[in-house]
Amino acid sequence: MVLIIGISGSPRKGSTTSTLVKTILAACQKHGATTEFIDLSELGLPFFDNREDGDYGEATKKLQDTLAKADGFVFGSPEYHGSVSGMLKNFLDLSDYERVFSGKPVAVCAVGGGSRGKSVLDHFLVIARALRMWAVPHTVGTNKDDFDKNWQVAAPKVKERIEQASHELVRVASLLKK
Repeated sequence: MVLIIGISGSPRKGSTTSTLVKTILAACQKHGATTEFIDLSELGLPFFDNREDGDYGEATKKLQDTLAKADGFVFGSPEYHGSVSGMLKNFLDLSDYERVFSGKPVAVCAVGGGSRGKSVLDHFLVIARALRMWAVPHTVGTNKDDFDKNWQVAAPKVKERIEQASHELVRVASLLKK
C-alpha cells in the first residue's frame, strides 16, 4: 500500500483548493492508497530566507519527516496573479527536496478563474521537474463554477480528471515504491 500526502496551498481555511485536494485524496483511497491531508494555512511556517544553518524550527523538521514517508503527493493551489500561492511556494522552498520529493510522483490541481488555473498547472509542472518529481499526465484545473452550492466538486469533466489523475498517481507511486 502506498501513502499519498495531499497539500493545500490556499491561505484560506475551508477553501475550494482544500476541497479539491481532499476529493483527489478520496479517489486515491478508492485505488488502494492510504492518504494524509496537510493544510498549509494551519501550520504557520516561517518564511524561507536561505539560512546558512538551514534551521527553520522543530515544527518544520517534523513536517519534513512526515513528508519523507510519502510515496506520492497531491499539490493544490489557488491561482494568484497567474501562479501558485506564496504560501505553497514558501513551503516548497523550505523543503529538503532531495529527501522529501525527489523521485516521487505528484498529481497537481488548481482553482482559478476562467482559465481554470491553467497557468498554475503549467507552473506546477516546472516546479515538479525542479524538485526531481514525476508529474502524472492528467492535471485537474477548476473554477468556482465546477463546485455545487455546498462547495463540493460537481462538474462531470472535473470528476473524470480527478479519477484519471488519482489512478495514475497511485499506480505510479506503487511502481516507484518497488
